[in-house]
Amino acid sequence: MHGIVHAQAQWRKGLSWIDSNITARLERSASPELKPFEEARQRLLTIRWNEQTEIPGAATPSTTFDFVGFLGTHWLTDTHIDMMFRNLSDRAEQVESLDSFIIIEDLRFMADINKATSARDHNEPLTRFLRRLEERIISRSTKSDTLLFPAHLPKHKHWVAIKIDFDAETISYGEHFVVSASLKSLARCQEGDYCVGWEEEKG
Repeated sequence: MHGIVHAQAQWRKGLSWIDSNITARLERSASPELKPFEEARQRLLTIRWNEQTEIPGAATPSTTFDFVGFLGTHWLTDTHIDMMFRNLSDRAEQVESLDSFIIIEDLRFMADINKATSARDHNEPLTRFLRRLEERIISRSTKSDTLLFPAHLPKHKHWVAIKIDFDAETISYGEHFVVSASLKSLARCQEGDYCVGWEEEKG
């Protein structure tokens, strides 16, 4: 019973958060920002609060209650991030102009990269996943091959989206908050370099 009460309370908080955002945007006459919140509220009212469901990207059995994590300022879990990037990947595949040059991965990529703890590790054989990914990238015919994936910064308790442009040989990040200068950075890695941190780059 406690679980039911807790889940229902979280749903009410989530809907209240949506309503407060709708009200704030109506007051500012911010119509473009209003639509996503209105659509989210309309859809949420049509689903059960804790029904088992198949969510693409979720590594474990999930229920509709997992959606509550997106409503408000909750900490996003690995599952939430994988769900979002899987959805983004599916949507990109439906757009020919995007699918022709971009590869979108979930946390599998960062998990394998984090296994390397020193420069020597890069001389070790690739994992099966990274080897398949490398083959996909090498076989692509366009010049603007791009890899997009999520990354967690434990020190800052923060998620960012990382973009690798193989043509320009750059690594950049996508950031939606105003954060400290230590995060306002962008790494440029030349072939053979071992990048151990972030370097600021303008432009």
